[in-house]
Amino acid sequence: MKYGIISYKKTVRPGGIKWTNLGDPIQSYAMVKIYEEMGIPESELVKVNRYSSKSYDGDYVILPFNCYNMIFDQYRHNNSLPVSDKIIPVFVSFHLHSRVLEPDLLQQLRTYEPIGCRDEETMKMLRSYNIRAYLSGCVTATLPKRKANPQSGKNYFVDCPESLLEYIPQNIMVNAEFVTHMPYIPRSSEDIYLTDEEEQNYYQLGVNQLKLYENDANLVVTSRLHVAAPCMALGIPVILVSENFDGRFSWIDKYLPLYTPSDFGEINWNPDPIDYEEDKEIIKRQFIYRIQKAFEENHLLYDCSSLLEDRKRSVYNKEVINSLKQIASNTESVKYAIWGMRAETMNLHHVISDHFPNWKLSAVIDEYCMGEYEGYPILTSKDIPDLDDDEIVYFIVPEAAHDFASDFFKGKKIRGFLVKNKTEFVEI
Repeated sequence: MKYGIISYKKTVRPGGIKWTNLGDPIQSYAMVKIYEEMGIPESELVKVNRYSSKSYDGDYVILPFNCYNMIFDQYRHNNSLPVSDKIIPVFVSFHLHSRVLEPDLLQQLRTYEPIGCRDEETMKMLRSYNIRAYLSGCVTATLPKRKANPQSGKNYFVDCPESLLEYIPQNIMVNAEFVTHMPYIPRSSEDIYLTDEEEQNYYQLGVNQLKLYENDANLVVTSRLHVAAPCMALGIPVILVSENFDGRFSWIDKYLPLYTPSDFGEINWNPDPIDYEEDKEIIKRQFIYRIQKAFEENHLLYDCSSLLEDRKRSVYNKEVINSLKQIASNTESVKYAIWGMRAETMNLHHVISDHFPNWKLSAVIDEYCMGEYEGYPILTSKDIPDLDDDEIVYFIVPEAAHDFASDFFKGKKIRGFLVKNKTEFVEI
């Protein structure tokens, strides 16, 4: 079993320009630093694309699922949740903007609870579904504090609202630099998905931008959560400003004031760095604890599974499939009934479902069983006339029922097959 990290191998609309958000790779970088503290180098991590985690089919992997998600078809981005069976998700620093969750996702969240939520909005939403959830904060808030003073002492304004400009003091403007975390990055490929090289360049651009703040920033003023949180962690004075703050920020206001236009006149333009190293250690330790616990509970199980899954597979039910092909040689779709509730009968039904998807099960017959089989009411031979459908093909599986069924079908316009030796189909 391996450790994983989320990558952002995005899809880009044809001619797309604003597809970047440097906050995404910065979140992954922060998780890399968590792994480094655990003694796991970045070179050993498996990258799992956030946009195809539902269909991931690589090595079994422990994956901290620390990211932002919406549950709808966002230009081929609807392949994220619930994650693949090859992923053991560790839901930490998890934000979910959607509030109507499908049953399959709810089941997975309950399987892997408690869910560490990046913000209080997500925590409350999950608790409304009776899912165990706690507030974990953002993984970028665990980055280590910088050791050196800035070399140039620049004041970086990152994606700030224009309405802020008139409030910026002149002494701050002297060394100001205005930047964006959604820079234009030209594509090197026409493929709708980023290539591996493009994804790596995207990741490195985010890391390099963060390093720039670490080395040069005297002050960072921003509207972006994943600028404010990592810079706060680095020990850089931060001012958070925006036209509006949504629920994603419902944790960071423990440390930073949230300034909206009505508050711009009250901004403290000479803030101190936030000293929260004791808090940071608690936040960081819960990330490490959750990852280590997931590994300890699962690695032996899935190493065993990988060992046995790694084989050349036989063709299962080959003779049954061949016999069914002969029956269906002249038609693509068949309405059929199965007679006799036995393991062999269920196997026949499942083989048909897997290999003949256009066939439709119409009835389940048994003289002695009652109730339902996979949602179908179990009928007796007395109910067959009521079906009033001479196109149904009957498969009589138990040999003990062969004579009775043969006599029952005599003189009737009913097509039936006796299943002998589990694979041989003899038409009545």
